[in-house]
Amino acid sequence: MEKIIRKLKKILKSQKKLWLISLFGTGGFAIIAIGIIFVYFYIFAGLPSPYTLKNYKATPLSSQIYDRNGKLLYEVFREENRTPVDLKKLPDSIKQATIAVEDKDFYRHGG
Repeated sequence: MEKIIRKLKKILKSQKKLWLISLFGTGGFAIIAIGIIFVYFYIFAGLPSPYTLKNYKATPLSSQIYDRNGKLLYEVFREENRTPVDLKKLPDSIKQATIAVEDKDFYRHGG
């Protein structure tokens, strides 16, 4: 009878060890999985969707080639020759003319 009890205790000990190992393994896997999911959403949260990128059309701009002294040598363009200009550099007459063409009553109705 004692032999059977010792064997049962030994089996229970080994099952307890197996239970602890599987518990720690599952817990470790869960922590790693949650970490991967967190990193995935942290990295990809600010990115645009692939559908947005598929339909993206960049505004064509001219490429400007300068020499080593900063002098403009060439301006290369394909379909349209566009150069971005800061709004502060535009004269007031250009701003007012654009507004007048778009909406002649702009300043009267408050926008």
